[in-house]
Amino acid sequence: MTGKVEKMEFGPKYRGIVALGIEGNNDTVCADNPNGFDYAFDASTEGGKLMFSALLAAQSSKQEVTISGEGTCSLISTVEDVEWMQTR
Repeated sequence: MTGKVEKMEFGPKYRGIVALGIEGNNDTVCADNPNGFDYAFDASTEGGKLMFSALLAAQSSKQEVTISGEGTCSLISTVEDVEWMQTR
């Protein structure tokens, strides 16, 4: 899925997990979050910290990103797990 970062949600309650909303529709069956979040990742890992930093930069500069999901929703039951991301 390619689009601009619309929103992110995170905080102590999530224990390092970040929920991410991208412009467009995620077609993964389990990704039916009522608040419009499409993907989730663990920002407490080294890779997650890199991704979080890149997403914040993309959001502030209104740059598109491409996100590929794993097809599973294990971090948040209604949000697809991120496999990888690419900036443009």
